[in-house]
Amino acid sequence: KSYLNKEHLQTFRLADEDGKKYLQIFNIYPEQNKYPCEKSTMEMFVQYLDLDGHEHELLKPLHDRMKNLKDPKLEKYIEAMHKAIFEELLLTEKRKAKPINFFEPYTCFQK
Repeated sequence: KSYLNKEHLQTFRLADEDGKKYLQIFNIYPEQNKYPCEKSTMEMFVQYLDLDGHEHELLKPLHDRMKNLKDPKLEKYIEAMHKAIFEELLLTEKRKAKPINFFEPYTCFQK
């Protein structure tokens, strides 16, 4: 599938908290040997996009359809969400100037 990246997993969360609307994009990378550790390590990044009303309305119906994990059309809904983010939202003039508001990197160590 064109929207799947074989190098990492990606998922999305649309949030509306305290009147602030934002999108979280989670990127989870497979086991890596970047650190001098005997056990495995992984990296995860969370990207945050503050959304205006139009952007939120674009993504909300798509995000709502993804919530039913037993829906046989789930994969189509995920693909539609991915396309809306990467082929519509991030290609606007606003997002070309500032695609991500901030991000958090995490390194995960196996116990």
